[in-house]
Amino acid sequence: MSLTNKIASTYAKALFQNVVKGESRNPLFPTDGTSYGLSPKLVRAELRFMRGTCHVNTVMADFLKNPTYLEKKKLDIFESYPGLSSVSKAFLKVLTERSHISLIPAIHEEYEKIFLKFEKITKVRVVTANPLLRTNSMATALQNALLFLTDSKNVILNMSYHSRLLGGLILEFRSIEIDASILTEFSCFFNET
Repeated sequence: MSLTNKIASTYAKALFQNVVKGESRNPLFPTDGTSYGLSPKLVRAELRFMRGTCHVNTVMADFLKNPTYLEKKKLDIFESYPGLSSVSKAFLKVLTERSHISLIPAIHEEYEKIFLKFEKITKVRVVTANPLLRTNSMATALQNALLFLTDSKNVILNMSYHSRLLGGLILEFRSIEIDASILTEFSCFFNET
């Protein structure tokens, strides 16, 4: 893990813990005990929005990474977004004070991992020999089997197809790969002979 990813991971964990706990003594929350009704899902959406701004607009990404621009100018761009929660604004101020505002995309990636684990959601990459529609009964059966296999509340299928597989499928989740394709069977057969 690179230093940038470690820093981003630390920020993501701290932000997530602050949102979940919502303690009034926490500097990101008001001291009068009022609550903004924030949820990890809302902060996730705000981070996704900020990350999208950085990814879609290369000029913006370059601006955020450029150390010659004042951090205050970088913060002003994000603070001008309508509807941004006070927690996200406070978090952006912390990032600005430490000159880490350019880490927003990496922080979003780490926050996303934490959020999915907290909500018991598993992302599964499915590669099939033929396109498999999400409305297909096979996709529904596959999703139900994966719910049981992954012990998750929800499974997000990232489906793609590769005609070279000939038949079967490949599943990838949580650093596990299950290859049940005919191509692999043929490869094993020909390697034995």
